[in-house]
Amino acid sequence: MGWKDTFDKLKLQFINTKSAFLELNKEKGITNAFIFLVILIIAYKIISYAAVYVLSAVLKLKSFQVPVYDFTDHFISFIYMIVGSFLIVLLLHAFIKWFKGKANLASTYKIFIYSIWPYLLLRPIPIVGRLAEALSLFFYIVGVCYIHKLKPIPAFFTFFIPLALIGALIFYLSLKSIYLFGGV
Repeated sequence: MGWKDTFDKLKLQFINTKSAFLELNKEKGITNAFIFLVILIIAYKIISYAAVYVLSAVLKLKSFQVPVYDFTDHFISFIYMIVGSFLIVLLLHAFIKWFKGKANLASTYKIFIYSIWPYLLLRPIPIVGRLAEALSLFFYIVGVCYIHKLKPIPAFFTFFIPLALIGALIFYLSLKSIYLFGGV
């Protein structure tokens, strides 16, 4: 299965989301999805940098300088995003199984990766980024529904519950750090 086939399937997501995920799930293993994620992260970094640069030029912010990160910063954030994707998929898969999802972890990984591409590519663009979040959530729910054989409401909760737990953990840790290291 080549890259042209993968991009054809991504285009198919807009036309027939169910068929696209059924086709993407036929890929053996997670190699294509992983390579796609690497390309997405690189594109995300380029688009983010360009969006900040264009926005600062449009707003004529003289005091604002576009941050130029060195290679180490990019590499470390790249590694965080890769490792984070695997951790997120493990958490999502745990909740999918809790809701009696049928497919395996590799299928969950493919659903997640092939769902987040609108979010990663369009997130840096104001207003459009918010629409891309909704589109990615829609793709995720459809993928979970058809690959894991769940209904839409449980599929939504396989995403929402882990998101709420992570948010609560971050909130707790931020309060804890304020308590430990002093107030604002």
